Amino acid sequence: MKESFEIKLRLNNANKRKLVIINDIIEEYSAQGYKLTLRQLYYQLVTKNIIVNNTKEYGKLSKLLKIGRMAGVVDWDAIEDRQRVPKIPYSADDIPGALDDLLSQYRLDRMKNQNVLVEVWSEKDALSGILYEITKKYHIRLVINRGYGSVTAMYDAYKRFKEAITDEKCVYVLYFGDHDPSGLDMIRDIKERLLYDLLSIGIVRDKLDEWKRAVGDGDELTDMAQSHIGWIEEHFEVEHVGLTYSQVLDFNPPPNPAKDSDPRAKWYKDKYGESSWEVDALPPDALNELLTDAIESKIDMGKFEEMIAQEDDDKYKLEEVKNKFNEGEV
Repeated sequence: MKESFEIKLRLNNANKRKLVIINDIIEEYSAQGYKLTLRQLYYQLVTKNIIVNNTKEYGKLSKLLKIGRMAGVVDWDAIEDRQRVPKIPYSADDIPGALDDLLSQYRLDRMKNQNVLVEVWSEKDALSGILYEITKKYHIRLVINRGYGSVTAMYDAYKRFKEAITDEKCVYVLYFGDHDPSGLDMIRDIKERLLYDLLSIGIVRDKLDEWKRAVGDGDELTDMAQSHIGWIEEHFEVEHVGLTYSQVLDFNPPPNPAKDSDPRAKWYKDKYGESSWEVDALPPDALNELLTDAIESKIDMGKFEEMIAQEDDDKYKLEEVKNKFNEGEV
């Protein structure tokens, strides 16, 4: 909604023209069901060569958006602030209203009966609104790390993954992060901290007493442990979905200098040169297509469709309950 709190738009003609372009971008993505963050809008303008890619221009865009919204030129609902979201408990006006809410929200675990556990992990909170539209559809967990994952987050993931692997499911972490020294290193970090520091130790530890009773201590026990670690490795994978170097070549996002202050900068520059790229710069529809393809390559789509059909049947029954209540039969 556009709502004005300023009597006059005090901008030069260049900035007025920028606001026209900004509204065009916002309308394009709104038509596809997307809301943009300030950073995503910024990269769209950089990609279109409207502004240059530097911190000063980012600050100027933030100020321009504030003025544009205050003046009623830019829609207040078009830009998301995903770190400052107010919370309030659910409530309903009455029982019919609650039944309507139940009907609109009712869903089953759409990953039930799958022989895999799939999770989507992102380095960047700015992607959460876009990625969640896809993970919500498939009922898959979305994990936002905001950089390297904390010990607590890794331990919580270990508990989920351990249960799945023990049940002989394959676990897939679909990762989104920047193409820069730290962003790429996070793939290694996730795999090593989970696979070798937690999963291998935790699952093998649970087997040791059983194995010792069978073979005792010694080389045979060590061989059994190593063999089991290999089995665990076969059941765990971190897949780099975006931003990959091939995607950089395909989409040509705006480059940033690779930071010399990053302790991982040397190996990165030796392999990729002086530039780095942010995953936020990919268009939302490209991110959604990448994620959809990655998820559907891992899951059994037949079982997924069966759960959707069961949801539809259940909603029909709930609709009957609501109608009976409205007619005074319940």
